[in-house]
Amino acid sequence: MNPVDRFQALIRHPEYRRDARRYIPTLKIGLLNFVSEIALGHVSKERWREVVNGYTVLRTWGLDHAVDPDDQEQIAAVLAALRAGDFSIFTADLRIYDADSHEDKIDPGHGCRISLYVDLERSLPELKQLFAKKISEKRQERGVKPKQIKPLSADPWKVWDKKIPGTSLWKVTRTIFQVRGKPEDSEKAKQAYEKVQRAHRRAVAMIREVGASRNQAITKEAVAASLTQGIRTLLHQVSKGRKA
Repeated sequence: MNPVDRFQALIRHPEYRRDARRYIPTLKIGLLNFVSEIALGHVSKERWREVVNGYTVLRTWGLDHAVDPDDQEQIAAVLAALRAGDFSIFTADLRIYDADSHEDKIDPGHGCRISLYVDLERSLPELKQLFAKKISEKRQERGVKPKQIKPLSADPWKVWDKKIPGTSLWKVTRTIFQVRGKPEDSEKAKQAYEKVQRAHRRAVAMIREVGASRNQAITKEAVAASLTQGIRTLLHQVSKGRKA
């Protein structure tokens, strides 16, 4: 799953949305401002608990900072950054995690590890060509032909958002593709309906994958310890700055 789809799936996952409503609004001030609160002695036990809960959510879902799943302006900004190659919204490059976690699902006769030594002075288009050549060579060695995958031809997220309770996929199809008649009576309507069905299945699969790959081992105690250490470091830096 690419980073854009991962983020799109994340903000639609029902458990993330529940967590965001409960905890993430408490993080809008940021850690540095929270350190200032501590320095001024304005932090209650309730406030500390709120921040720990919020950061636990971020660590669990692999986010670097809070994202309100209902804030369209914020979502658009994150998507623009992801499409530009800025994946800093995630605490790790989860594309690597995805590759490792799915390795056991690859047919042993079709999958292989490839080690590459990359000359960083070469241009990106040239490196892409070399990588494609290496993949082609490996396929020829193993007699593997690439799968022919039907294009979705429908945006999974557009389909997902329109598939609200009480709305059928056929109604979604008519809205998106402006088709008439019934799938069984019209080839055009049938093809459009199949595209929407595939797109919806894809959206469901990605949302499930995001839920399954989240870090469920994070505990509030671990986050509290991490925050405590980070806050001490920041306070020390602030103190040194004042003395200088």
